[in-house]
Amino acid sequence: MRIAEFQTNLAAYGTDVALWPAELRVAAARLLAESEEARALRRSEERLDALFAAKIPAAPSAASITLRATAQPPQSPPVSLVMQILRPNHPIFGWARIVVLVSCLGAGLLAGTLSPPRHHDSNLLNLIDGSAFEVNDE
Repeated sequence: MRIAEFQTNLAAYGTDVALWPAELRVAAARLLAESEEARALRRSEERLDALFAAKIPAAPSAASITLRATAQPPQSPPVSLVMQILRPNHPIFGWARIVVLVSCLGAGLLAGTLSPPRHHDSNLLNLIDGSAFEVNDE
């Protein structure tokens, strides 16, 4: 077995040569006994396997998954009356918002109605209201 073939089989079958297919075990064991490069490749692969084993958590058992799926949700603690009133989605705040908006609308309409009309000779205002495009035929 050559080093390139050993490296391919090492990646495919793992670092334990005893778990390799029978026709490859003898050649791999002979190469490991003779070659320092093969032993270095195996040590490198073992370090990589150890790194992955440390990072990947073990899969949960079926019993723990079932237990978590059938467990009751945690109960929320009781909320005091003051905190219930101060919640942002409490109906009192909903009505208060409506009252404030209606009063603002009323104040704006009142101010607009009671203020005297003003005449501007601004070119910008003439463009906005369309009077700049009027034609005098005098």
